[in-house]
Parts: sequence; structure tokens; C-alpha cells
Amino acid sequence: MSNAITIKNKDEYIPFIFYSYLLGLILSIASALTIEKYSIWSLDYPSKYLLDIGKVGFSSYYDFSSLNCTKFPCLRKSFRFILRTFLGLLLAPIVSFDLLFGYALNMRNYYANRFDSTTINIIKSNISLFYRDVHGASSAVTFSNPTDSNWINPPEFNFFRFIDDFVLENSDKHTEKMRNYIALYGLFRTLALISVLLFWATLMHLFISDVNQIVLLIFLAVLLFLAFFEYIGFVKFYRRYSNEVLMALVAILNARTQRANNEAI
Repeated sequence: MSNAITIKNKDEYIPFIFYSYLLGLILSIASALTIEKYSIWSLDYPSKYLLDIGKVGFSSYYDFSSLNCTKFPCLRKSFRFILRTFLGLLLAPIVSFDLLFGYALNMRNYYANRFDSTTINIIKSNISLFYRDVHGASSAVTFSNPTDSNWINPPEFNFFRFIDDFVLENSDKHTEKMRNYIALYGLFRTLALISVLLFWATLMHLFISDVNQIVLLIFLAVLLFLAFFEYIGFVKFYRRYSNEVLMALVAILNARTQRANNEAI
């Protein structure tokens, strides 16, 4: 008897493939709205904390100082407070470990550390040159002087977006590695959300079922560690992607300068 799949049997797999793809897409979007948002609200964008600019510490999670409350008496601030509190409760398995290991035990630098001071200065100077020579700014932007009209204000200006596009268009050597990092941080971000959802489902099951509670408690502990491990994986690869883009910018601009110098000789 042949076990070969006939054309008729193949058609039966189409709905399964479609719904699997749809579920994966929904989980990916949901993880971007939860896991990634929590990371940005508590750590800031990797392109900013790598360069030691922007937010500092977990207290920035509830920092709404940039919101204008003159027209609508802090309704936006209240809404954001409620939203971020809800997100913190939803992601409690990750938040609790992040507070304990990342901040209380000062282990944040193991998964969200910044560049050393020399590297920061080199990259900042290249970003300034990029906006002056490549992007047509009237003069080089600066990170250090808020009174300067060309100061990059981290909360208000997404300086990384233009650099990301520029690197993708001008560096084939770095593109493959960047794509790998995107796939990896997207995978870990989605897995982290799945582990969190399984944690809450198991916790609910613990109170309403007659299953051996010791087994469920062990499973809860495994999911707790797994969710935080996957969150760290997301943060690490998200950071490495930004790292790769910034390093590629330096390499591209240096290569352009060398070519210009060689042509001038």
C-alpha cells in the first residue's frame, strides 16, 4: 500500500497552513505591541542606550514629562499610565525578573549595555557627519549641547531611521547579518509572548483543575525562566542589529572618505 500523499490529500493541508501563518502573524504583531513596547519604555531604543543618550533606568517607564497637559488635563498622561500598568501586569513574569536581575542586582549591562566611551565618540561624530554631508543638514548635528539649534533631541528625533535606510542601500556586506538579527529578535520576541501567555494559562489551570499541583508549579517555574530568557534573547539581538547598523555607517563613511582622498591625489 502506498503512503504517498495524493493531490486530494494535499488540499486538506491548505487551511492548516493558512491558519498557521495567520496565527504566527497575529502573535508577531501582538509581541511587537507588548514585548517590544515594554523593552522600549523601560530601556529605550538600542540605538539610544548604545550611545548613552535618552532614558536612564526603569523609572523612565512612567516618565511622561514630554507630554503637554495644557489643553486636555493630562488625559493622555492618565491613559498612558493605565496602558503601561496593564502591560506591566500582563508581562509580570518578565517584569518581575527584569526588576530583580536587571535593576536590583544591576545585571542590565549583561543584556542592554552601552558602547565604551571611545566607540560612542567615534559613532556620534560619524552620525554628525552623516547628517551634514549625506543628508544635507546645514551643519553637523550635535549630541552634547541642548542650546545648539542642531542638537539631536533623543525623545523627539528618531535619528536611527535615516541611518538604517542608508546602510541598507549602501552596504551589501552588512545586510545579510542585519537580516539574520531581524529574524532572530523577531523569533525571540514572539516566543517570549507565547511563554507569558502559557504562564497565565497554566496559573489559571492551577486553580480550576485537579491536575497534580506540583507538576503545574514546576511547569510555571520553567515558563517563568523561559519567558525572561527569551526576552533577554530579544533584547540582545535587537541590540546587535542596531550595533551592526551603526558600525556599518562608520565603515561606509570611512570608505567614502578614503575614496575621496585617493581621487584627490
